[in-house]
Amino acid sequence: MLAQPADRFNLGLRATGELKQLILEYATHVVVHLDAAVVRIHAELVRLRPQSAELAAARRGRLRPGRWWHAGC
Repeated sequence: MLAQPADRFNLGLRATGELKQLILEYATHVVVHLDAAVVRIHAELVRLRPQSAELAAARRGRLRPGRWWHAGC
């Protein structure tokens, strides 16, 4: 995976190892934030579940046939 960037930027073995570590740290950082977002979104969906029928009915009331994309999606 890192062979092409290492060759392109003329990275030695040590620099390639540092690049690999940076990529790994960044990927780990992204995963942590995505996991936290999934937990927050799930909690919000659970909180809204009892109101889902009411929310759907309100949404249907704002829709005009054939113009669903203009209803403030």
